[in-house]
Amino acid sequence: MVASDGFAEFLRDQFAPLGRITVRRMFGKTGVFCDGFMFGMVRDNTLYFRVDDDNRAAVKEAQSFPPLNYE
Repeated sequence: MVASDGFAEFLRDQFAPLGRITVRRMFGKTGVFCDGFMFGMVRDNTLYFRVDDDNRAAVKEAQSFPPLNYE
């Protein structure tokens, strides 16, 4: 369920222009952080972005998968 090493490295490379990207295994998944702020989570090598009321409309437009299920 966690990100593979290769996918984690891919994410670090892709998001590097945004800041210091780190990944950390947590809750059987992988958290993705930029400068210490968690902005996404990986499950089965699929990145899910963290969404709140401020960015929900922008993310809804780009949605291609159902939200991450924590079960």
